[in-house]
Amino acid sequence: MGKAELLTLADRGEKEPPSRELDGDVAEAVGVAPVGAGWYRDKGDAGWWRDWQVDNRPLWRASSYTSSLDDAVSLVPDDCHWLVSWPVGQAQLTRGDGRLFDADAPAAAQALTAAALRARAADMERATAPRTVTED
Repeated sequence: MGKAELLTLADRGEKEPPSRELDGDVAEAVGVAPVGAGWYRDKGDAGWWRDWQVDNRPLWRASSYTSSLDDAVSLVPDDCHWLVSWPVGQAQLTRGDGRLFDADAPAAAQALTAAALRARAADMERATAPRTVTED
C-alpha cells in the first residue's frame, strides 16, 4: 500500500466511527495481515469482525486500532514521541527531527491511529525521495 492509501485511511480514521472494517483496512495497509490469507466477515457480539482465514479456518484477527489506545500505540513508529488528549480525541506525534503529525477525532484511539498512519506515510515519502549528490 502506498502513501496515498495511508493518508486516505488516516482521514477515514478521523471521520468514521471505530469499526472492525476500518481496523482490517489499517492492518492490511501496514502489512500485519497474514500473507496469502483471505479475509471474511463474521457477525459477532460487537458487530462485523474482519478476520483472515486459510482453508476456511480462522487464522488471525486485526487489532482494534480505532477503539483501543493500546492497539493504536502499536502503530506509532519507534522514533516518535506521542501525546493524546483525554477524553477528547487529539493526538500528536513528534519525530526527533522536529516533524509533527497530528489528528483530531471523536476518540483518542482514532486520533492516534490517524496520526501514526500519517507518520508512516511520511516515511514512505522519504524512502522514495530522490537523493541529491553534491561534489566537494
